Amino acid sequence: MAVLRGSPKVVGGETRWASVGHTNKLRILKVFWTVRHEDKVRVITAFDASRSHACEYLRGEGGVMKRLVVPKFETEAEEAQWWYDNRDAVDKNFVEAIKNGTIHRGGPAALLRETRMVQVRLPNTDLDRIEKLAGEKGFTSIQGCISALLHDALDREDAKKAKKRKSA
Repeated sequence: MAVLRGSPKVVGGETRWASVGHTNKLRILKVFWTVRHEDKVRVITAFDASRSHACEYLRGEGGVMKRLVVPKFETEAEEAQWWYDNRDAVDKNFVEAIKNGTIHRGGPAALLRETRMVQVRLPNTDLDRIEKLAGEKGFTSIQGCISALLHDALDREDAKKAKKRKSA
């Protein structure tokens, strides 16, 4: 959690601070809070952070990434325990990767953008090809495979346009 720049505000005799932080599922929130009885933090309200606050938070969050080597596990229970024991390092690495734009295509902007559901009719032969490709590439759903294929195609188109602009 990062405290925002600026002085705390006094409302009704109570000092209140504004902070930006993230939940376990990386939802970035702006939180207004106070301290009561000298040792108890009380959240007054919280809501999705603005795009500018979220980007500022992502740029400032993290620190040095701890290199994690995931071992081979004998049982699911052993694996679950390892992930639980290393959750703080995994969380820091995840936030750092978002900050650096290395977590996935799009970097921090991808985390903040919204998605929409669309329906597309495709010929059965194309769907059969996609299902086969999804299996070969390890996708768990054809939707994920279609999304990745479409994203790659859009990236290629953008690269072509950039190359044309550069040569002109």
